[in-house]
Amino acid sequence: MSGLFVICIAVQVFIAGLVLFVDSSSWRGHTTFVHFFEYLPVLMLLLAILGQLSRRVRWQSLSLLGLIILQYATAKISGDFPSLRVLGALHPVIALILFWYSTTCFREAGYLVLKSGKS
Repeated sequence: MSGLFVICIAVQVFIAGLVLFVDSSSWRGHTTFVHFFEYLPVLMLLLAILGQLSRRVRWQSLSLLGLIILQYATAKISGDFPSLRVLGALHPVIALILFWYSTTCFREAGYLVLKSGKS
């Protein structure tokens, strides 16, 4: 599931690139696609709890959810509060962090799978 989340983040960033460099009418795709994967970290958290995985894995899922919430906040702030518009510049930075951290979670999940297979 963490691998799917990594792919979704990459696609979302690609769509943002389309908006900026190819066709600004792709904006709706950027704002719509997130709704297809925004709850994956919640599902990951629930599965981590049900699977009795470590607290570390649970916190990782919760952290991904927190980063998505920050993404929404930076997008909303830049539109609704002109004096705080500079905070909107954090939106792509948080996207980078989301991608990095989701790949980290994916690698660690792969390690856990390999480790459990050796037992």
